[in-house]
Amino acid sequence: MFDGNHRVRRDINLSGNRRRRTVVPPKNFLTGVEDRKAVILENSRRQREQRRLLQKKIKSATLIEKVVRGWLARSFLVEELQKGFSTSTPILASELSMLVALTNDYREPLLAYSKQSITEKSNFDKVVTNLAKQRILQSALKMLCVDAEKENLLQLIQKFLQESGNNISHVTCLALIAACQCWMVNHANEVTTIQSLWRWSCQAAAVNPSKQTLALLALTLFGYAESMEYQSVAAAYFGANNPNQWTYQVLLDALVESILASDEDVTKMIKNSESKVVYRSIELYEALVTTNEKPNPHVIISLIEAILSLSHEASILTVLQIRGENVRSIVLDGVVDDVKQSARDDDDSDDDEMKDVSPFTSQKNQSQKITTPRLTRQQVQTIPRLNQLYQDDLWRIRQDILSQLKGRSTSHKTNVVELAEYLGNAKLWQQWAEVKTPDHGNLRLLGRLLQGCSGFKSTATSPFLSQLAYSEPFLDGLWRQTLLFLVNGSADEKLTLYATIVFCDVFSHHLISLSDKDFLECYTTANSKPVILAEHVVTYLKPLLHDLYWNKPVLAADVKADDDIAHLRARMLLSGTKLWNSLYERWSRLVRQAPFCDELCWFFPRLASRDDDGAVIGSRENNTTTTEYDDNDYMEIDSDSDGEEGITGTELENDALADTFRDPKMARVLTSIPQAIPFDRRVKLFNSLLNADKLKTQDESADFRRAIARMMERGEDNDLDIGGRERVEIRRDSMYKDSMSQLNGLGRRLKSKVQVTMINKHGAHEAGIDGGGVFKEFIDDLISEAFLNKGNVEDAPKLFSVTPLQTLAVNMDVANVSDRTAHYEFLGRVLGKAVYESILVEPQFCLPFLNQLLGKLNSLEDLKNYDPEFYINLTKLRTMSEIEIKNLGLTFELNMGSKQTVPLVPGGSSILVTKHNVIHYVYLVANQRLNVESAKQTKAFLRGFRDLIPASWVRLFSAYELQKLIGGDDTVLDIEKLKVSMQYAGGYHPSQPIIQWFWEILEEFTQGQQRQFLRFVTSCSRQPLLGFQGLEPAPCIQQIHLPDALLGSEEAEKHVPLPTSSTCMNLLKLPNYKNKALLRKKLIDAIEAGAGFELT
Repeated sequence: MFDGNHRVRRDINLSGNRRRRTVVPPKNFLTGVEDRKAVILENSRRQREQRRLLQKKIKSATLIEKVVRGWLARSFLVEELQKGFSTSTPILASELSMLVALTNDYREPLLAYSKQSITEKSNFDKVVTNLAKQRILQSALKMLCVDAEKENLLQLIQKFLQESGNNISHVTCLALIAACQCWMVNHANEVTTIQSLWRWSCQAAAVNPSKQTLALLALTLFGYAESMEYQSVAAAYFGANNPNQWTYQVLLDALVESILASDEDVTKMIKNSESKVVYRSIELYEALVTTNEKPNPHVIISLIEAILSLSHEASILTVLQIRGENVRSIVLDGVVDDVKQSARDDDDSDDDEMKDVSPFTSQKNQSQKITTPRLTRQQVQTIPRLNQLYQDDLWRIRQDILSQLKGRSTSHKTNVVELAEYLGNAKLWQQWAEVKTPDHGNLRLLGRLLQGCSGFKSTATSPFLSQLAYSEPFLDGLWRQTLLFLVNGSADEKLTLYATIVFCDVFSHHLISLSDKDFLECYTTANSKPVILAEHVVTYLKPLLHDLYWNKPVLAADVKADDDIAHLRARMLLSGTKLWNSLYERWSRLVRQAPFCDELCWFFPRLASRDDDGAVIGSRENNTTTTEYDDNDYMEIDSDSDGEEGITGTELENDALADTFRDPKMARVLTSIPQAIPFDRRVKLFNSLLNADKLKTQDESADFRRAIARMMERGEDNDLDIGGRERVEIRRDSMYKDSMSQLNGLGRRLKSKVQVTMINKHGAHEAGIDGGGVFKEFIDDLISEAFLNKGNVEDAPKLFSVTPLQTLAVNMDVANVSDRTAHYEFLGRVLGKAVYESILVEPQFCLPFLNQLLGKLNSLEDLKNYDPEFYINLTKLRTMSEIEIKNLGLTFELNMGSKQTVPLVPGGSSILVTKHNVIHYVYLVANQRLNVESAKQTKAFLRGFRDLIPASWVRLFSAYELQKLIGGDDTVLDIEKLKVSMQYAGGYHPSQPIIQWFWEILEEFTQGQQRQFLRFVTSCSRQPLLGFQGLEPAPCIQQIHLPDALLGSEEAEKHVPLPTSSTCMNLLKLPNYKNKALLRKKLIDAIEAGAGFELT
């Protein structure tokens, strides 16, 4: 072994003994090795360089030799062709083709030769036989278009056609197809000759269907024969000898392949004629349908794709037409459109310049790869931000196309506008959807054309989308194809995305005006054989969204990505979220009556069990401040729009909420589809937000230290004055009046701790130091008096009324009183304070009012949760006959009571309700009752509520969940969990007989009695959101010792006191009764009489 200093060699001598010998290298050994290595490397480099130079010389010599040979061959060929023309030697078609390719100097001899060949009929077939194979006659005729003898030659062609009749060989017809392109220009009105030529061409094409021949044949028919009768052409086309669709399909396939191959002949002839070609193709397709044939629309769809790939302007105008814009008035009439430009211009340095990329332009198909180890908030933006980027990009492309069209001719504008209008016919797509195409080209093309309808918000202004959405056969067929891809998988990821995007856009649009009753009958198990099952849609959509949100999240750069897959994934995220939220909103409305799927279907894997510790950024880490909004922002609602209004105040609040979470992926989920996370986990996240905010608004550590220092200086022990708290004194007999006068003016300062001192009816301060319990009892009593009208009714105005469903809604009888707005604002702050302090309260609000707290717009279906009888009567109008509606004498106005009517539209009193406009009337009435009627009062309430609870925080929940957040869980009392959380004081122990009796009695109670007991102890009849272990302080049973004199006889037991409670401490004060019967009787008397509620 050699280590650089010495070598050790093991040898074995003759005797078999081993010996170790050390070999010491010479001093200059290492230096010599390095020198030899350098010499070897230099020799190798020199040899490689010599070989490279030699190869270069050989290549150069070979190239020079080829050039010389080519020049000599060209000269020789030109010389031979010259001799052939001068001596009238027969010229082969291949030689003539070389001449045309090599030089333009022999144009005149070529024309003369072609003219001579056509004039001499006996030689025509022979010449054409050779020429047609190389397309020489076609080249000659193209040059004849600018030649002075053009008319003479065309007349010779026409004469030849008339004399030959039907006895023309198929090879001759192939040559004549090229001639007809020139002939049609000036003779398009001669229908008989066109049809004759068409039949001869079909005969030739049937024998020799070359792609170029068929493409030119298609253009002959579709591009120039405007006066042809397509019924007669179709009859001739599908004669007795050819009853199938072979020629029709091959014809259009050849045209498509010629366009995609960028064939100059076809591209030149189709230029500025796209609309004619598409229109004539569709017209022929419909003519064939009327002749009892069943042509496959696949070839027309492929033709449309090919044509749109040539015309960026036509493709974008088609997208705008389908979206609902009137491209004719915008492009041709010069009408300034009213689409609002996005607020995001070029200010964002991260936004690249607009790429002029058509949705039909072929792009690289590569999957997106995320190489960033940790994603940033700038990359993983919220869904409203991504939607705005998507709309901005579409807007910029739109503006660029319109600016380009300003410089184009009127004929060109008319052509692209007509093409957009042809493709915007939804009836065609309904027909084509019923036919299964080999490569699902209908889905791919429709997915591209619907890109203007994709987005986070519904596009309610697209007639095209509406016609597709309300076509049951179209929806069923679309879902079958989409389900096929989702269940079985597809090798083409783009096609799967296209199919799913189209279904999400169309089905979400379909759900906008669908009633809950129709939804249950059509898309749930109530239907015996539903094609689309809502539960299946949720089940198959969830893994897609989970991948787009979590596993491989869509980035902001993907919205404008050159990669097709990345851009389609961004569209899928927006459209999938739109449908997902639409279905969840309906599920939330039906969850108590008829849920169409289990709640587990909405939860994303892993997110349902993930730990939330550290999910929210603490107050010291989060330097963001609360955004201030004006009054108009308090009633910001989510409504159907085109997504072009820019970022609203609501979405800015969502951005602020997203900034409070460490993980940007989690922030995107919570601000867009919070239902993907279980309710209890969202409650924990909500509490984390509250706690983080309380560290800023209720941090009393510094004030407490200063108060202690002052006490030590003064030598007193009863002057603990902690600064930063809001102190109020409330008279019990004027609780509402005093509370409003002292608390309403605090505004956002109500977030700080409030120290309440209660004053009894004698004017004396009640005993007790408010450590939180007094304030809890104060909030309970105040809310009961203000919302439920319990206590001093004269002091508190009746601002809320009870609906037929025994829930609370704005009382419209006092809504118009001028000074009531401040009262609603105050109640909003009171309820917000209860939620802020995690105090569960008793009021149950109606669903439409809860939707308004969430900033959502109520729909017709929400009316049944406000006034069921009014909803039934109103929806009956949709099924009445014309005569029945007329007999009602309804107009577009609504009676508000007290002889006051409100017009639903300008001049509504003079507009009669008819069968034609009754649906519009129904939706206007529902909107008036749910959104407009109480808007002023609700706006004031929200202004107060959002002073303490930001709107984005409560949007983590649905309306039903928000009620649980306010008032607790209304499920059956879980006594076992209450046992586990219960604590004991005053000598009680779980093993004692009285405690065992207590739990047995509680289990024997009815559900109503159990609710009464829970309210008796905690002031709320519903369970805490996170279970009884989340109660602060923990529930407790305290022993009250009874004297023996009260337990000796039945007469004495009548005077035994009832159990009492301290709701502010969740404390039950239970006397030590001697038997179970007495305990049961006294406990029932206490909870039914409402005894207790005292301070200790």
